[in-house]
Amino acid sequence: MNAPESSRRTCEECTLCCFTHGVSGSEGEDFLHKPEDEWCRHSGIGTGCAIYESRPKVCRDFHCGWLIGLGSEEDRPDKTNVVIQRFSIYIGQGASAMVVKMVEAVPHSIAAASIQAIIAAQVEKRDLVELSFCDGTRELRVRKGVYVPYDILDHCKKKNIPVIRVGS
Repeated sequence: MNAPESSRRTCEECTLCCFTHGVSGSEGEDFLHKPEDEWCRHSGIGTGCAIYESRPKVCRDFHCGWLIGLGSEEDRPDKTNVVIQRFSIYIGQGASAMVVKMVEAVPHSIAAASIQAIIAAQVEKRDLVELSFCDGTRELRVRKGVYVPYDILDHCKKKNIPVIRVGS
């Protein structure tokens, strides 16, 4: 839940990633197993992490999209109920694609105008935008004409994740 040095944003009392994201694995004494969509036992909801200084590496390394500059100041996850991640995936032959993953913590939060604006902006930038809704459904939004690797399309097909082409 910490921000990269280039960002001036900080988590403050936001702990929504401590609910939306699962954590598993071990690092010696740092073992923590927390399923997705459950509050971490170390999270002080609205106050921060009780084990912040010794939290697992996966937590230390996580930087939500808001922390790295996606959205406005008002789009902090605890205010929108949507946690955003932006990361690069290798798609072969030395190429990569940017993926924006949005995880909804409260039903219909992704439908908010501010979140829809972020989705539209990222699709326009040619990012692959994966939406994960509270009801367990997911979808992938992609700008028309943007290449989607076969393995991603195959994964979407196997998981019944619709791929929605948008824009011109």
